[in-house]
Amino acid sequence: MPPRSPSPPQAQAAKPPPRTTTAGLVAPAAAGGLPAVAQRSRLIQLIQQLPASQQNVLSLLYEHALSLRAVAQALGIPSSAVVTLHASSMARLRDLLGCQAPVAPPPVQGFGFSRTSP
Repeated sequence: MPPRSPSPPQAQAAKPPPRTTTAGLVAPAAAGGLPAVAQRSRLIQLIQQLPASQQNVLSLLYEHALSLRAVAQALGIPSSAVVTLHASSMARLRDLLGCQAPVAPPPVQGFGFSRTSP
């Protein structure tokens, strides 16, 4: 009886690259501003003050890099509600930070077009 040849390796699903974080890095302070770690820490504190629905939208859009349509499906709400929650959370964060400048909107994905300017 001939020896069994080893079976070919099973194809494994491609794993996404591990996330990198800037938590341990300190960027130079920008023109009297806070170092990157302090900015990140402050932003996290402010986001925790938002309602859970707004926190969820921000997390799915920015941490998990989902499209607006995917966020809507994940939360079981219309895409327009995701846009509204995102806009209201950005406005609230600007108020809490004392900013006047608008924050860039998330990239529009999954709607068959892309937006390059706010």
